[in-house]
Amino acid sequence: GKGEGAPEPGEHSHHHHHHHHAPPPPPPPPPPRPMAQQPQPPQPPQSHGLHQHHQHQHHHQHQHQHQHQHQHQHHHHHQHHQQHQHQHQHNVHQHQQQQQQQQQQQQQQLAQQQQQQQQQLAQQLLISQLANATPAQQQLLAQQLLQLQQQQQQQQQQQQMQQQQAASTEWNHQVEGWFSNLLAELQGPSKPIIEKLHGQAMQQQAHAREIIYAVEQKIRKPGIQPQESLGTWYLLDSLIKSSNGLGISNVFLQAAGGSIENLVASYLPHHLDKNLVSRCQQLIATWEQLFPNQVFARLMGSIQ
Repeated sequence: GKGEGAPEPGEHSHHHHHHHHAPPPPPPPPPPRPMAQQPQPPQPPQSHGLHQHHQHQHHHQHQHQHQHQHQHQHHHHHQHHQQHQHQHQHNVHQHQQQQQQQQQQQQQQLAQQQQQQQQQLAQQLLISQLANATPAQQQLLAQQLLQLQQQQQQQQQQQQMQQQQAASTEWNHQVEGWFSNLLAELQGPSKPIIEKLHGQAMQQQAHAREIIYAVEQKIRKPGIQPQESLGTWYLLDSLIKSSNGLGISNVFLQAAGGSIENLVASYLPHHLDKNLVSRCQQLIATWEQLFPNQVFARLMGSIQ
């Protein structure tokens, strides 16, 4: 056998005759042939006595079969892609947001550096003028110097605040991601897993909003199984009912309040599984004390 990349015999002789030409670039590798993945459709036997016209027609049919198989493969491929598309779009969106944030931070830093340089120059100029100034001018220059110093202090405080905000935003993302990963374990209404997740959430009450968001994202997940959905609703139920023992209003209930009606109307698993209707109704009925009367009435109405 020839080694990889060995020239074809014809190719070799061609170079031999025209060695003053630059050798042509190697041809690109052939595209992978999807036809190899599936057996070819069986070909009907050809009888020798067929009229030429019939042969021609058969050739057309064969081409059509080929085309049909391509379309079928393409359709299958498309379906397979769609399953991942939703997650991919979410990831792309997150990545774009992070990039935008980074760019904004870099621009802010640049602007701040330029401002600081200008202020330092102004300060040096004022100080150099002090030496030759009259007493009245000195007083004026001293006031201007003081103003400059105050401006610099304010800017430093602003910078510190911006850095703290950026750090806390980053931390919020991390908490949300951490809780999303934990939620993968919840595949049905399993009491021990729900209690464990509830305990972990209670230790991060300062991030109630991020935790509730992670729970809601799981409920909204395309193609979630009814049992997995029900388990996630039971976890949400335990969070919005949890008392923090300090007599302070429940942070998880506050975090869920804005989206709970849409969530119940659109994603409660009684939509997916008729056997779960009564369990869903029983669950919502226990929320009477948690929400204002009108909200509670709408919640109950949306699951009748």
